[in-house]
Amino acid sequence: MLAKIPAEGEIVEEYSIGGTRILFCDAAFADNAPDDERRILSQAAQASINILLKGQNRK
Repeated sequence: MLAKIPAEGEIVEEYSIGGTRILFCDAAFADNAPDDERRILSQAAQASINILLKGQNRK
C-alpha cells in the first residue's frame, strides 16, 4: 500500500528495507520559517526518543 503524498509535498528520499518501501516527503517543511522547521525537528526528535524509551521499558 502506498500512502498518498500531500499535494504540496515532494518525495525527497526513497529507501527499501526488505519488502518495505520508505518514502520521505518534504510537505512538513513547505513554506515554513526557520523557527517552524526547528520546532518540527525538535518535536520529531522528542517523539523518536519517546519511542526508544518505551521500547526499553518493555524489556
